[in-house]
Amino acid sequence: MSTKAQSILGRLGSSWRNTREMPLVMRVLCQGAMVVTPLFILALVLPVADWEVDGQTMTYRDLWTSGNGGMLAICFGLCCFGAWGLAARRHSSRWVLVAASVAPAVVIAASGSSIRWLSLIEAAICGIAMYFCLFRLRAVQLFMGGAGNGPPHRGV
Repeated sequence: MSTKAQSILGRLGSSWRNTREMPLVMRVLCQGAMVVTPLFILALVLPVADWEVDGQTMTYRDLWTSGNGGMLAICFGLCCFGAWGLAARRHSSRWVLVAASVAPAVVIAASGSSIRWLSLIEAAICGIAMYFCLFRLRAVQLFMGGAGNGPPHRGV
């Protein structure tokens, strides 16, 4: 195995081991995203199954021609990068995870496609909740280590 491959595997292993220091709920969600999102991306790009989007069954071709495939790929990609970055204690990865929660609704609305107001409200609530959990909770701040983490927030 090449030294570059060993280096990459070493960093991945180190990130996975870092999740043991996370608060329990954060660890379960992060490890789940680290494993599942790459599998979803793989399933998304290979024409192996039909997908259900907004209650409609879509074939592989319909999924990609409608734009939903690209949107799902972006969302899964952001979740994957955010989860692995969070495990590696990269401070910017928290913003990636906040963006992943609101990006689909924002892009759909910006593209001129019709989107329900309720979906926009749900995305905003999810983004606010993600921000609160990733930036304001003391346990997350302790895991992230303080450097570049900003001043500690009191009360939570």
